[in-house]
Amino acid sequence: MAFRTILGAMLMALPGVAHADMTASYGMASGTIPFMTLEIASHGDIRGTMMNGNVTFIVHNGHGFTIVKTPQGLAVSRIEDVATAMGERLAKMDPDLRSKIGQHAGEISLALNGTRTIDGRTGDAYFMKLPDGTLSGEPWAVISHDPKLAPLGKAMADQFAMSMKVMGSMMPTLAFEPMLEVLHKGTPIMMTGMQLLSVSDALIAPSEFELPAPPLTLDQVRQRIASGGIKTGG
Repeated sequence: MAFRTILGAMLMALPGVAHADMTASYGMASGTIPFMTLEIASHGDIRGTMMNGNVTFIVHNGHGFTIVKTPQGLAVSRIEDVATAMGERLAKMDPDLRSKIGQHAGEISLALNGTRTIDGRTGDAYFMKLPDGTLSGEPWAVISHDPKLAPLGKAMADQFAMSMKVMGSMMPTLAFEPMLEVLHKGTPIMMTGMQLLSVSDALIAPSEFELPAPPLTLDQVRQRIASGGIKTGG
């Protein structure tokens, strides 16, 4: 799965204020199956599952990992290794491709324009600002400042920052920095068309945040990317 399908969404955990465990899900308002579920431990670890479990990521002790199902079992890769290997692969395909993509990427501009209420929660509405100065029809994100949701807001911002780390191996990420800046302002109750569906403070088993297998070496990650067999969560 290309990282762009979860753009709007990966992770680089930093120490935060102590809080209870939290589980949150995001998806379409009319959907019955969440697109993304985040489990956030009270000490800051994060586990995310996306697209019916096809992509899993874990932030453990401040380090990010992607987890992919393979015929041989679960393959765990460090985010840094994925970014390195993907950058090397891209450079091998076309040394100038990254700069070419950057020339066409432009800079994304977001503008605050009022508030929106999403399923009973209200937040600041940020719209895409188009080249002609007009705003997009729907907000890119609606940001809540509810302190009860603060751990979720931090997890979403960390997740997006980790996506940018992988993305940076393929294109300059300057264009996406305004998005990250908005995510640092609070908790998205709506983002890229997905809305916050549910939040729970039920206790989460510590085993949920443990790696299911030792991480692959950088050379092994390179081999998987070369063979087209790796999927990134970030």
